[in-house]
Amino acid sequence: MSSNLELASKFSNEIYATQDDVRKELKTSLIDGIWTNILQYRSNFSQSLSLPHVTGSKYSICLTPKITERVSSIERKLTKLVLDYSKLQMNGATEYFDLKNSREVLSSIARVYGINVELTTIDTISKNTSILLPPALMILQKYTHCLNEIKHNYLSNIDENTLGDFYSILMGTDDLTEYYRSKETVRYAQYQVNPTYIGVPVNAIEKSVEQLINFINYSDVQLFVKAVCAFYYTYYVKPFESYSEEISILMLKKVLASNGFDSIVPYLNFEVLLENKSELEKIITECQRSLDLTYLLDYVMKNIENSLSELSDDIVVSQREAVKKDMYQADTPIENSRPQPQPVPQQPVVQEFVRETPVEEPVKEEPQPVPQPVEEPVENVYVKPVQNTMVGAQNVNFNQNIAISNVPTGLSEAEAAKLEEHLLEMNPNLSRAQAFFYARHCTIGMCYTIAQFKKEVGCAYETARSSMDNLVLLGYYKKEPYKNKFIYMPVKK
Repeated sequence: MSSNLELASKFSNEIYATQDDVRKELKTSLIDGIWTNILQYRSNFSQSLSLPHVTGSKYSICLTPKITERVSSIERKLTKLVLDYSKLQMNGATEYFDLKNSREVLSSIARVYGINVELTTIDTISKNTSILLPPALMILQKYTHCLNEIKHNYLSNIDENTLGDFYSILMGTDDLTEYYRSKETVRYAQYQVNPTYIGVPVNAIEKSVEQLINFINYSDVQLFVKAVCAFYYTYYVKPFESYSEEISILMLKKVLASNGFDSIVPYLNFEVLLENKSELEKIITECQRSLDLTYLLDYVMKNIENSLSELSDDIVVSQREAVKKDMYQADTPIENSRPQPQPVPQQPVVQEFVRETPVEEPVKEEPQPVPQPVEEPVENVYVKPVQNTMVGAQNVNFNQNIAISNVPTGLSEAEAAKLEEHLLEMNPNLSRAQAFFYARHCTIGMCYTIAQFKKEVGCAYETARSSMDNLVLLGYYKKEPYKNKFIYMPVKK
């Protein structure tokens, strides 16, 4: 009995083994009794999660003593990293840390896409997301934009719009012709009892996303466990036609950022998990088959534990590099100030030799005209009369430069505000945001977009999309596809 208990503890604490792992370790296929003991041991530490499989069964997590300690250790390391990084920020010493770890994150994404890119280009992208790039490198720019959104908007609520915002950034447009995935995915593996999926059926996506958001906002499991579960469930649901894998990593980071780790989240290289897709999906398949997410938790911890120690080392190096840079900058002016007086007495020496030559008069004449041209350009640069002439010309011809003579002005702000209130009183199905937008965008013959609604109302993309579609259903707009987006045209009421 004791040996069975030892095996159960070994295969649950030292390694969190699958049934196949146990067979390989013991070199026998006759492990039914042993596996039963292992599952019985694990049941003492298992917690049911509110995340359901598409069949309706609930997932669970097994927090054995060893796994619990590893999770706590990771959270302690993350907390220490935040504190140490804040000290770097106070000292203005984050340059080395930011650059090195941004490079590693983007390099992982580049390898996922099979992109060959120089490190100097990656460094430039990590510093500036607005530069022009060839199409093949745009994913690195867009992904950096997502990381910046997580870092700077860490206080924003996590909801359905969070996924939509990531998706619209990665797609490079706010005007999406479709939102959730509309095509069924192929089953990753087929089993008689539990079929496993990478991508739930299309009609289950919206409900699955809702359950994910509820889990993130209300589950009381440990933070790191919650973040890994969010990663798993987003990957498993596969809500979008593309970028669902990247968004699953971004959701993991978003959960951590929303709970105090926002400053370092962009530099945690969870993206490395996507580099070996076959191995990752093998783990995800095992999680589905057993309804046990501990396999993925164990896998993620193995991939991140060493890198957390490296990040601590990078903090120290970053501080040293900043000190070296400050010392170099402090020394440089002193070194430059000393040689400057030395060449000055040498120049007259050269001029004394020149004076013995017949070129004396030109040398004397050159300094005299020098002050005169210096004064004349000053007068020439001061071009008040020219500016006055240009302003006058613009004033005369301004109204004649517009190609379209009859520019529709729409309602004034006062009139739009009155219309907004009238719409709310007339139709209780309208939200304040919808009434606000329509009152200012109701000119017959004009075309409006979801991006305009999002920008003017200041909401997430999915909110803007559903609001515009509601205005269509209520008969205020007509919706038509145009290229890769939809346009909305006011309907005469």
